Amino acid sequence: MLAAAHAPNIFSSLTVLDPAMIPSGKINKAFTKLPKDVLCTNIKYRHLNRESVTTELRSNKRTRGWSERAMKIFTERGVVADDEGGFRLVAHPRLEWALYYDKETPAQCYDRLTDISIPFHAIMPVRPFAVPPKQLEVDVGKMSQMTKITWIVNATHQLPFERPDECTRAAALWLKDIVQKDPRKARL
Repeated sequence: MLAAAHAPNIFSSLTVLDPAMIPSGKINKAFTKLPKDVLCTNIKYRHLNRESVTTELRSNKRTRGWSERAMKIFTERGVVADDEGGFRLVAHPRLEWALYYDKETPAQCYDRLTDISIPFHAIMPVRPFAVPPKQLEVDVGKMSQMTKITWIVNATHQLPFERPDECTRAAALWLKDIVQKDPRKARL
């Protein structure tokens, strides 16, 4: 989002999937007070085998809503064999902290939203994690270019893992709309 705000000429449009953006002010200050564990999936780092990874994904309150395909891909690619004969996560399980540790960047993303001048599409869960839906609708409504918000029901802020097909369909329809409005974009 920040790159699109700074260098719109390198993009033809922008689709974001429930981005890490938090409006500055009270909401952002509230996030700084949350325990960091709230922002993590809390998946165990080490596992006996790949099946135990899948079992954990299905029982973990933050990942049990993932699609079966996302769980399968994570089980195949998100863990590697370790020196102890089991498996470990590729990334540290608390890596999600990195995203929210810096409270400035998510606020800058939201604050720069209306500086984005290219066609903008947000694919969002009906109940976003950090952005009040009405506020997002108002702020996206201030943008003068082609914009769209696609709201996905029954999803959390792990939207691309939970509803990959709906996200892909929404992005494809958006791109189709762009090409219909400007056929020259079909060559990009």
